[in-house]
Amino acid sequence: MTCQRVRAILSVGGWTGSQYFSSAVATDANRTVFAKAVMDVVSQYNLDGVEIECALNSIFHISQLLTD
Repeated sequence: MTCQRVRAILSVGGWTGSQYFSSAVATDANRTVFAKAVMDVVSQYNLDGVEIECALNSIFHISQLLTD
């Protein structure tokens, strides 16, 4: 049974999950692996979308992102 008004999405990151997000997207190769893994889950479970939240919890992370 399905409901046409219900949507299911994969949510990645957030304040507590962010500690792993930085390394997952730190390099081109990591981003490729991450994107493929996300799309594999979306396809496997027939999800409607993805929400990615990267909570920056320190000035170090912000300055590192700005200089990369």
